[in-house]
Amino acid sequence: MKRLALALLLALAPAAAWAQNAILQSGPPTKFDPLGYIGNPAAEAASKMFTDNFRGLNTAHHFDNKTIGDCWEDALTSGPYHEICIGHDSSGNALLTVLPVNGGSTAGFNINFNGTLFPFPFGTNPRQGLVTTTTFYVNQSTSTAPCGAFTCQPGNDGNNGLSNTQPFKTLQAAVNAMAYNYDFGSQVVNLQMADGTYSECVLLPDYIGSTNQGRVVSILGNAGNTSAVTVTCNSAPSATITAVNASKGWILKNIKVTHTANGTCVFADYHSAIYWDGGDFGVCGTHASAINTGAFLEFINHNYTIDGAAQIHASASDGGEIIWQTVTATITGTPAFSVGLFSSANGGTIDPQFLTISGAFTGAKYAVYGPTFAFSTGATASTTSSTQFIGQGSINTTENNYYVVAPHVTRIAQLYVNVVTAPGVGHTFTFTLRLGGNDTALTCTISDNATACNDLVHENTNVTSGVVIGVKMVSSASAATTQAAASVVYR
Repeated sequence: MKRLALALLLALAPAAAWAQNAILQSGPPTKFDPLGYIGNPAAEAASKMFTDNFRGLNTAHHFDNKTIGDCWEDALTSGPYHEICIGHDSSGNALLTVLPVNGGSTAGFNINFNGTLFPFPFGTNPRQGLVTTTTFYVNQSTSTAPCGAFTCQPGNDGNNGLSNTQPFKTLQAAVNAMAYNYDFGSQVVNLQMADGTYSECVLLPDYIGSTNQGRVVSILGNAGNTSAVTVTCNSAPSATITAVNASKGWILKNIKVTHTANGTCVFADYHSAIYWDGGDFGVCGTHASAINTGAFLEFINHNYTIDGAAQIHASASDGGEIIWQTVTATITGTPAFSVGLFSSANGGTIDPQFLTISGAFTGAKYAVYGPTFAFSTGATASTTSSTQFIGQGSINTTENNYYVVAPHVTRIAQLYVNVVTAPGVGHTFTFTLRLGGNDTALTCTISDNATACNDLVHENTNVTSGVVIGVKMVSSASAATTQAAASVVYR
């Protein structure tokens, strides 16, 4: 590895004088300049980066922002250059690309491994560093349209997006240009969307820069009318807005999302973060989903609206996590959720304890697919009016004799009960989950000739490890003798 670094530095030697005259670099010699090419920033940077990279010191800085090969960020060297990319030029020649730091005024350049220098970089621009709060603009319309406090001119993806007079046309082109052409540094970055409907399925990329816990980029709609800016996808299985490996996070604020092909509207996948800050969920297959390890979706700061039906409002699985800050979701029009308002499966986490729901909907509140506690009478229940307690394989009038003890459990939901024999016309069996000797809101009743009931709406949060869990069965007078089995889902 050291021989390769030495070979590269020797190859740079013919260009040393040119680079020394063309580029200003000050500062004392460093240990990264073993051959004495002081004043040649290309040689200095190349030596440093090769030495460090071969020693594995720059793993965290590895990226490929120009898709030309392997790139590293030279965060430790002062001067006008800090990004080094090893790749190939358009003719297939091996190439070292030197990019300016923070969008400096000095142009970047390419160095062919035979020592020839070329102006940077074959028709593309280096990543520019932002030094102040920056707002980009996008307008899907061929006409002017309101965009925040301004009026945007018609959009064009050939624009730079840096003013309301030069907006992008598509949301995808806007987020791509922002993420791939700029280093956000510690700046706050916004993308202001003009009013209108954006008919596209958008992939949010990762970006360079971090501050405020990674929440540096906001996609802004219309604060006064969240349905005025709508993003809709017409293609399944694509989601309306997807983030994959976008760990620093994107904020979606005051926009409406819909999906016309029964797909997911907002989808956080592997190691991605999406923050929903106000807005409106229309008709979707699933409103919001976090799937796979590291996927994170959080509802923050502002209340939001649900006015469209979906199979599920919020779904987490396979290590994904969805949480809510103290916000209210206002449901209008009584939408139907065919699976449930919230769904968790295979290690997914749904935590709505700070969410207030206002309005009505149809369907289950919780659809939890996971481990369960099972309870069974084993013996036949009494035929007289009585209160009995079901354990695992037994039933008794004394609760302390029949119960289970919770392991590490934080939430219990979804009570399911089946009986062998119906109670009979005019009679009932009522089942209630008990925690620590007290009734909970999880309860259901089997009446007349029915043989099953469930409660998919209520749940019990903040369950303490070691608490006694049981199911109480109350039979009406002269109800039939029966055997019963009950189960609850826990996380």
